[in-house]
Amino acid sequence: MNKETSPSIDDLKALAIHNIQQLKKRGYSFPTFNNFAKQAGLDSSNGFDSICAKVKKLEKGDVHKTIQDILKVSKDELYKHTALANKRIYIFKLEKENLIEIRNNFKKDKYFCDDFKKGKDSYFDYDVNINTHLQSSLKLNVSPTLDIFYLKHVRSFFDKSSVPNLIDEIENTDENSQVIDVVKIVRHTVCVFDFIAIDLKHNCLIMGLDLTEKFINSEMNKTYGQLKDLFQSLFGLAHFSPLNLLPCVKKMEDESLGNVVKHYFATEDGAYNYTAGSSTVRKDARKDGFFEKGMKDLDADFYGISKRYPFATDNPIITIKMGLGEYKKSAFSPINFAIIDHMTLVESLQPCIDKIMEHLISD
Repeated sequence: MNKETSPSIDDLKALAIHNIQQLKKRGYSFPTFNNFAKQAGLDSSNGFDSICAKVKKLEKGDVHKTIQDILKVSKDELYKHTALANKRIYIFKLEKENLIEIRNNFKKDKYFCDDFKKGKDSYFDYDVNINTHLQSSLKLNVSPTLDIFYLKHVRSFFDKSSVPNLIDEIENTDENSQVIDVVKIVRHTVCVFDFIAIDLKHNCLIMGLDLTEKFINSEMNKTYGQLKDLFQSLFGLAHFSPLNLLPCVKKMEDESLGNVVKHYFATEDGAYNYTAGSSTVRKDARKDGFFEKGMKDLDADFYGISKRYPFATDNPIITIKMGLGEYKKSAFSPINFAIIDHMTLVESLQPCIDKIMEHLISD
């Protein structure tokens, strides 16, 4: 009878490098991971690629322990970042019986079609190519009233960089013109994990989009429109529109709980607008000297806020805001989504929704 062999050091190195590369693609903080790598036994590095090279070449000291430690922290941080980091959420109010039906249908894999394929639903699978279709992913039962169903997809962003050393190689057939620059455009395809959450506490469906800060707004809006149309059809709903979160902004500004990380406001006559932020997420922008003095003579109209909340052992930041252009068109422009970031526990999604709904219900 053959015994299962333990993975080799090279296998463990390959797994750790894969996790680190995924963290890099997702925009994870390099200084944070560099500190983790140093705690595991590596020297300080100047980038994710440098850490990967050191892991690959590691031969001195307790190699097995160092690699195991790096593998564990890279796996844990990748899971948390994928499940929790930088989510744009839309909240839809539905009848409880509809929500229960949707939840049960997700659990029983009843929504698969040409535009939504069955994937691996017990873990996050990062294998993708540019043609990867929307597919199911990890299913989480967070509590008796909250379930999260992740959706694996791909999105792209583009990097532009000047390549001046190629200027002389470009043929110029017009004697009255001059080639002054050559630009390289690189398309990066990133594996993302959006989600549908069913919240029976507030009778809401939450649609979450992954890595909202990594992609341009038009790309995020396109993804939202596609997912909304697809699931409205699959759910068989005649009406499927997100809640307007604008009423939350002023109430979040006024409540004492939490620290305002950044707020956006203008005078009611539109003559002045200001964006203020604290130097750290642990300070409160409302206690900024300029803000406190200036507010004495200003009747401010707030059109956005980012606020850090102390929920148990977690401190997520909830951002609800419209763009300045939208505000100038109308101070009553709807805000259809919030951004939740800095969560480290999946259980923190519920108090974030609780806080948003608290301000909407009290309106």
